[in-house]
Amino acid sequence: MYLWDEIVDSYDKELESVRSNLSEGSASDYATYKELVGFHSGISWAKNNILSIVKKRYYDNEES
Repeated sequence: MYLWDEIVDSYDKELESVRSNLSEGSASDYATYKELVGFHSGISWAKNNILSIVKKRYYDNEES
């Protein structure tokens, strides 16, 4: 398993945890809900960004 696979797996686990918290109604108020949604958004962005960087740096260079 490559390093970025472990990173993506870690992001996926955290995203699932946040989704579970949201679906179970663990947000006690609107501010907490917004925080969880923002956290989910940030992790999603980071995951997509790392995948994009790895693809550009690693896979595109292999094809050259």
